[in-house]
Amino acid sequence: MNIRKHLITRTFLFGMLISELHAQTTTKIKVEQLPETAQADLVKIYSKYQVNSMVQKEDVQGQTSYKIELQKKNKLVYLLYNNEGTLVSKRKSKSFTFDGMEPVKKPAPRANDGHNHTH
Repeated sequence: MNIRKHLITRTFLFGMLISELHAQTTTKIKVEQLPETAQADLVKIYSKYQVNSMVQKEDVQGQTSYKIELQKKNKLVYLLYNNEGTLVSKRKSKSFTFDGMEPVKKPAPRANDGHNHTH
């Protein structure tokens, strides 16, 4: 086998191995499929939030986690629970929507931009 084919084959096999290591199964779920403590958090803490998405993930080692995206007005909350229902991660951000009608701001003129504007 020439060296180029050998390198291509090895690179392809290495890529397949890496993709297998990062493979995971993601399934959309309903609230009833969450661990009880995660369900309780949604009722007690996030009852005024809308559920945008809820998925169960299983990695190649068989570890299960639950990822939930919640929204209240323009506030987004991302929750990650482990298989036992323990909150592992919580991240907040703002939701932005653009409909094309936003005013375009022109940059303010700079006095000292290196150009001589006296014509």
